[in-house]
Amino acid sequence: MDSLLDSSTSPSPVLPSATQEKDLSELLTPEPTPLVAPSPSGENNFGESLSPAGLSPANSMGRLSGAATDEDDDEEVHDIEPKFKYERLLSDRSAESANILFRDSATTLAVHPKFLALGTKNGEIHVLDLQGNRSTLTVPIPKHAGPVNDISIDDAGDYMASAGEDGKVFVQGLISTEDNFVVKHSEPIRAVAISPNFSVSGLHLPNRSIIFGSRQLVLCEKKLFGPKSTVLDGNRLEPGVDGRVTRIKWFGNMVAWANSTGVKVMCLKDKQIIGLIPRDKRDTEFDFPNKCDIYWMDARTLIVSWPHVFHICSIRDRKRASNSSLSSGGLTSKSLPNFELVISKMVHTDFAICGIGPYVNEQFVLLGYNASAKEEDKKVQLRVIQPHWEEYDDITCDVLVLRGTLYAAYEDYKLQCLPEDGLYFVVSPKDIVVAKPLDLDDVIDWLLERGKFDEAMTVATKDAGRQITKHNIRDIGRRYLEYLRLRNDFEIAARICPKILGKDKNAWEEQIAEFHKAGKLAILAPYLPRSNEFQLTPAVYELVLSTFLQTDQEGFLRIIKEWPHALYNVQAVINAVIDVLLRNPNQKVLLEALGALYSFIKQFDKALAIYVKLKHPDVFDLIAKHRLFRTVADKQLAIALMEVDAEQAIRLLTENIDAIPMVKVIAQLEQKPPFLLQYLDRLFQKDKIIGKDYHDVQVKLYAEHDPKKMLHFMQNSKHFSLRNAYEICQKKNMVPEMVYLLSRMGNPREALELILSQLKDITRAIDFCKEQNDNDLWMILIDYALDKPQFITNLLHNIGTHVDPSILIRRIKLGLQIPGLRDSLVCILQDYNLQITLREGCKKIMVSDCYQLLVKLLKLRQRGFTVDLESTCPACQESVLPCDAESASGLTVYQCKHAFHTNCVLLAGPGCPVCAPKQRYEMFT
Repeated sequence: MDSLLDSSTSPSPVLPSATQEKDLSELLTPEPTPLVAPSPSGENNFGESLSPAGLSPANSMGRLSGAATDEDDDEEVHDIEPKFKYERLLSDRSAESANILFRDSATTLAVHPKFLALGTKNGEIHVLDLQGNRSTLTVPIPKHAGPVNDISIDDAGDYMASAGEDGKVFVQGLISTEDNFVVKHSEPIRAVAISPNFSVSGLHLPNRSIIFGSRQLVLCEKKLFGPKSTVLDGNRLEPGVDGRVTRIKWFGNMVAWANSTGVKVMCLKDKQIIGLIPRDKRDTEFDFPNKCDIYWMDARTLIVSWPHVFHICSIRDRKRASNSSLSSGGLTSKSLPNFELVISKMVHTDFAICGIGPYVNEQFVLLGYNASAKEEDKKVQLRVIQPHWEEYDDITCDVLVLRGTLYAAYEDYKLQCLPEDGLYFVVSPKDIVVAKPLDLDDVIDWLLERGKFDEAMTVATKDAGRQITKHNIRDIGRRYLEYLRLRNDFEIAARICPKILGKDKNAWEEQIAEFHKAGKLAILAPYLPRSNEFQLTPAVYELVLSTFLQTDQEGFLRIIKEWPHALYNVQAVINAVIDVLLRNPNQKVLLEALGALYSFIKQFDKALAIYVKLKHPDVFDLIAKHRLFRTVADKQLAIALMEVDAEQAIRLLTENIDAIPMVKVIAQLEQKPPFLLQYLDRLFQKDKIIGKDYHDVQVKLYAEHDPKKMLHFMQNSKHFSLRNAYEICQKKNMVPEMVYLLSRMGNPREALELILSQLKDITRAIDFCKEQNDNDLWMILIDYALDKPQFITNLLHNIGTHVDPSILIRRIKLGLQIPGLRDSLVCILQDYNLQITLREGCKKIMVSDCYQLLVKLLKLRQRGFTVDLESTCPACQESVLPCDAESASGLTVYQCKHAFHTNCVLLAGPGCPVCAPKQRYEMFT
């Protein structure tokens, strides 16, 4: 951003010739013209007011660099929500206002939050309200002798200044004519600006001033004896060197004006020109008039537009700026203005700019003009853009079709705005259109017309009726549902019904009827209201159930399980199900549903019978939930439940023994021994004593059906006959179990012989001998292993810690080859060394502990005890220490710190008479 104080001026372009006057007879009775061009879909939107639903903007998103063509815009048309709705200001609603432009043409428009001032080609000035109706004034408005070129209104809206082609400036009060005056000039005046504070009371007379421009910029102040003029800019000797002044804008102490060289900005307080914004050289390449628009956003920011470029400029204090910004002529800091002008952004456009105004979020509204070879192809566009440096993003682009465009040139189009109200006025010779911000009703209309019902619902829901007057959530929802049904999108329609219908029973019943008529009631069923806060009538739910019963039995069962049974008459549904089952009794799905329905009305015996018949796993939940244990016991359902799911049945039977007696269950399960074994086994795992009377039966069942659990059971039970168990195992040739039983019966020799003869497992035999810890068994094992070298090796590895290994070594035959003998001997020696080391270590630990305990005992014995004057003898309850020498006696103090008179403990046994009885009591208890 560079300082523009000494920027060079660009050459003045040649002004175009005045447009020839056209024959306007055909415009005297104009036909209604659409404000916005037809949309690509072919829809035309006519009328004096256009809602956003009828808007067909040629929107194009993405960053533009000025090279985009109309063809590119046509290829990428996005359905973007519009920013504005459009209305004709001078409409047929007011005949008086509508006639203004029938025989006359608009040349300028000034806007104020209170009213509008319209200047015409015939020199008339019309004061209108913001709706386009004539305002009633008590003062006359003077008329110019030629076209009105510019109008300016002060901030209070009490005075306005008008400049005309006749060389006059009228300063006219709208309420009072006290400060009215007229300025006459020798040349046409193209621009005028009235002081913003012209009508503010208490100000000095110099503020009763205007600024106008022709070939010079002139400040005219009202004085006592008439207006006083001061030339602010322009050569007095050679006026018009910089071209005519075409635009003036005044804000506070700052004024900006445009001529052929560019836009200059002056501080009126200092009477110094701050800087120049030159017209961009590239802009002069286009064959367009030198048209400029200026808008002050605040006292330090203004925007300037030329036909194909616009600048965003800021004014900053030179004192706070860097000192590097000096002119090439070597000006000193004292000669420089107090402010400097800096271009913040400069944007080139591929369309001609007719006017500019601020929008929201650092965006701007531009009135664009596309000129082509064909007059009928000329397009006036209202654009919203997001500027960047040299580039911009096109947010929206609305193509406007105005009246009399065939008779209007580029310079005839103007844009005036009231940003605080969101109003933008597009002015052409024969039409004035106002762009207004969309209200929520307009947004909803636009969304509904494009089928965006969900977004329309969101907008209406957020507003909650505060701003929306035309629409309501219910009507939007009904239109949405109807739209979806016509498209056969019943799934989506059903899903949004709760959101749209809420707690309106009539609306719900209406939609249910529509879905039922279309045969899609099953789709709506999951979304029907079922909460306690809001429910429909039972007949509605029964209708849905009846539909499912006839068409989708799986869905019928699912709904029965999901819906609260309080929604409908359960008995009526049961009767309907029974009617269907009578015609076809083998429908398991309906039987399951019938069982669930019986459980709802507490007929649990019927529900249980159905579930048992179906062998349905939910039978266990039914029994547990409603505690039907007595029913299970009385109806002897143990086997039936085991056939459904043995694991769940056993858990149920074993965890509820009090309600389902073990005796009854065993009596039922005797018909199915595998089921009985599972039941008894689970009882044994739960409590090893509770089923002790059936342990003999359990042994037999294990041998028959699950031999792997036999040994574990016998090792943990003491309530079965060893002899009977041995006979059973002998019949089944269950050798490990026989070995265990022989050892429990006191016959370990036979058990060892069984291991050696039947199992021939030396490792198991060695483990058995270790468990029994019997030398005779070891001798038997040694005798058995003497002619078996491999057995000898195993014995040598394991016998060292239980039997003297020399016994085995001496009995080995000479010359017998024993595999791994050396390793076995080394293992024996290592075991011996380990034993010696352990003994020595234990001895050292014992000696050390004894010594430490002895030292502790000596210290304890050597410790003294204090006997104070208040101590009493526990035997005689008198003071232990005598008060005088005559009553002195011996004193005995024990390790427990109890003190006695010696005479009192002569007959006492060893130890303290107080502590010794306690110790004896604790010992015997």
